[in-house]
Amino acid sequence: FVNYFEMTKEALIQCDRQYPRFHAFLKFNELRVECGRQTLAELLITPVQRIPRILLLLQDLLKHTDSSHNDHTPLKHAVEALKTVMTNINEDKRKTEQQMHMFEMMKDIEECPANLLSSHRSFISRFDVV
Repeated sequence: FVNYFEMTKEALIQCDRQYPRFHAFLKFNELRVECGRQTLAELLITPVQRIPRILLLLQDLLKHTDSSHNDHTPLKHAVEALKTVMTNINEDKRKTEQQMHMFEMMKDIEECPANLLSSHRSFISRFDVV
């Protein structure tokens, strides 16, 4: 979800501009109580923001929990675990962006060999050569 969030957001904006019925549907549903009176874009970003929000909450809770309290160690472990999850998410997003760069470059190269793109290769940099 995180990897393609920006593309999803852009597609939503494009469809909103391009299709009047879709725009009307979005506007109608923004007013609904079930949607928390939020736009679809606001609802879509909620999962992306959830883990950082929980991490901040746990860090604040840990800061205000005495080190001798029984909850201090589990809180510390939870903070470290969430930091690891966030690092993994960010690393996965970076890898996905690199793969997208590779796909784009392959489209630009005439008669590019198919075996050039492989899961063990990574994008480093792009140079335009004339």
